[in-house]
Amino acid sequence: MAEITGRFDVDLSKGISVSPDFGSSGIPVCECEINRSRIKIEPLKITEAIFYPDGEYESPRLTGIRVSIMRNVDINVDKLELPHNEQQVFESVLVEATRRFIALVKHKTNQWDLDTRHPVYAYSYEFSCGNAPLQRPWPLEEGTKRLPEYATGTILTRTADAYDELSRDVWTSVVNGMVAPPSFPLYDELLADAKMYRFQMQYDSSVLFAAIATELMLEKTCQIILRTRHDMTDEQAEAMTNKLNIPGTLDLVHKLAPTLPLDYDNIRELFQLRNKIVHGQSQNVAWQKASEAVNVAEHVREALSTILPS
Repeated sequence: MAEITGRFDVDLSKGISVSPDFGSSGIPVCECEINRSRIKIEPLKITEAIFYPDGEYESPRLTGIRVSIMRNVDINVDKLELPHNEQQVFESVLVEATRRFIALVKHKTNQWDLDTRHPVYAYSYEFSCGNAPLQRPWPLEEGTKRLPEYATGTILTRTADAYDELSRDVWTSVVNGMVAPPSFPLYDELLADAKMYRFQMQYDSSVLFAAIATELMLEKTCQIILRTRHDMTDEQAEAMTNKLNIPGTLDLVHKLAPTLPLDYDNIRELFQLRNKIVHGQSQNVAWQKASEAVNVAEHVREALSTILPS
């Protein structure tokens, strides 16, 4: 048994917008543990900002990170060759570590179009045992990179939606968040998916995901209020809300928290459009309808921000 270090230089599937003063010098290393492996993540490649004559500019982007993975492996030190099954373990840990990192950045900067499902576009690698390099398990020509087995994702277009840039302070927050596996509300991920589908011009899917996100937010709000203000258990609150249809859920939200600034008419219109799409009564939903659906879901998220976990 020996500690093997895998050093992976990763090209991200989607570059991360960073603040103009962001740089690798002096940036703390992200550290965590996954599958009995110690992980370190640090910035690797940052593009230059692009300035335009009209005063506008494109932020610099973090397009590559270095992921170092240290794990104990049953290996013949004399041969200095990594077993094939361990090669696959290293890649799976690499993908999961990058996914956690991107998920935290996405959550803290609202760069919702970052790809948390397929975050690694390609990577190069080196394995070593102490100071001795191991034989490369997947021989590559100099300068080429390997695609992970899942790498089949769609290239997402950049959007005009407002977001925060990855700054040094945000990076430090990500470092602190990497200690434990990140966990985010499903409705936030679904809302991000609704925006993604809108900009991929899949407007039906955009409406459906916005409606599902809205439904989950309303149900979760009811459950939280029932638990915190009416002394129900988790099981009782979930059982009560699971029995309700959409009109019933809206009525319960209004009854439990009548002062919430929710636009009930717009919410009902969103669910009516969702039902028409599901039952084939509405075809070729336009961009405007998809945008209205996303806006409704975003307004619901904002209205319930004092109740729902962030």
